[in-house]
Amino acid sequence: MSPDFIISLLLNNKHKSALPFSGVRIAGAVFEKDFVLSGANIAHELWLENSCFRGIVNFDTTVFEKDVSLRGSTFEDILSLRLTTAKARISARFIDALGRPDANGRRTNKVNLDSLTVGRNLILANGRFHEIQGNNLKVSGIADFTNSKIAAADFSNANIAGTFVLRRAEITDHFFANRIVVGGSLLMKGSKALKADSIFASVKLRGARISGDLDISRAKVSCQITNFPKIDFAQMKIGGQFTLESTTLSASIPESRTCNIDLSGTDVEGAFIIRRTNYQPGVKFDLRGLHYRSIHTEGNSASFMPLARLLINSHSSPDPYNFLAEILRNQGNVSLARKFLIAKKDRELDEETWGNFFSKFGLWLSKHTIGYGHDFVQVLKLFMGVWAFGAIFIWRAKCGRNVNIIHGTSVNSLAYSLDMLLPIISLRKAHDDHVDLKGLIALYFYFHKIFGYYLTIFVIAGLSGITQ
Repeated sequence: MSPDFIISLLLNNKHKSALPFSGVRIAGAVFEKDFVLSGANIAHELWLENSCFRGIVNFDTTVFEKDVSLRGSTFEDILSLRLTTAKARISARFIDALGRPDANGRRTNKVNLDSLTVGRNLILANGRFHEIQGNNLKVSGIADFTNSKIAAADFSNANIAGTFVLRRAEITDHFFANRIVVGGSLLMKGSKALKADSIFASVKLRGARISGDLDISRAKVSCQITNFPKIDFAQMKIGGQFTLESTTLSASIPESRTCNIDLSGTDVEGAFIIRRTNYQPGVKFDLRGLHYRSIHTEGNSASFMPLARLLINSHSSPDPYNFLAEILRNQGNVSLARKFLIAKKDRELDEETWGNFFSKFGLWLSKHTIGYGHDFVQVLKLFMGVWAFGAIFIWRAKCGRNVNIIHGTSVNSLAYSLDMLLPIISLRKAHDDHVDLKGLIALYFYFHKIFGYYLTIFVIAGLSGITQ
């Protein structure tokens, strides 16, 4: 079929006045020549379904007043809707826009949606594309690319008023959507029921503004471009949840030893969900300045540890140790939460230099006495040990000449050691008035009393959070 025939039906006053309300609907046609319908104003619906376009299809700057459907059609060359305005809907399900390979087997075909404006929904689900260029795309409804297979896509600066759907999509080279604005949610997730993962390579969503959720659950996300070993989620604003559940993060190219997951400066107003996420070797997080209302992770401590190591090694902000401890406390795992808080102080101790002697010594003393105020079992063991040591010391000393018990007062070694260890409180006045110590035993109990004060002060400091 000749494209000129279609153009005549749409633009010739005599022909278009005779068109039915349903407009032009053609199926199964083959267009050998270029189809150029640019700069026109089309008042009727245009359906060109299950057709084959061998040449360029150019709808640049055209205004479509009603629906446009390209369902099931094949485009062997460029499809361009640059600066086009579709006041209703564009439906292009099941289209094939891979294009013809050149002599070397490479494809260069492109679907150009730059500055396209769609008044309702843009539906390109279940399609096959070599490259989609959608800079400054504007869609007043939803943009649906469910199940589509795309080599490369760029939606930078696009504005989608509804939901941007990429469920079970495969984008194998790169997916760029820097500074995209989405009024609904951005759904990049796979399907557990259908056992189908989404696939995204070299994702860039820097500066994205998403009013709803960003859902990348059950997806495989990798660094694919050699000179861009990064998955860029930096500086995003997410009004809902950010989900990375059952997601695989990997560096898929041999030339890239690492793949950085950049979440620096991102603000998540809802929950940050990281469950059953698979972190392949070489993956590193940059979480500086990441903010979120809450975080949901695995309840199992063994599966929790890979995430913990990643966050700690990434020097994330907020403080990863307090952050992880809070998660564990909420899950009821208080013991492991304390271990993270102790690990935080251990790191501070390792990083502190002896040039700052008092700070270094204070941390060291706190560690080996009260466990930085977190390990109260260690405090109890230390207290019992000093109490027992003092009792043994006074018991043996009573047999020598260094203890003078006045007026024949009986002295219980355990009671005396405990009384000397407890500050302020005096359990028995006779211990102070009728026992006179001399020499080494007297020197020891001076330290015994001082240690009692020290231990009490640090326990109070630990309970109040000063040493934490």
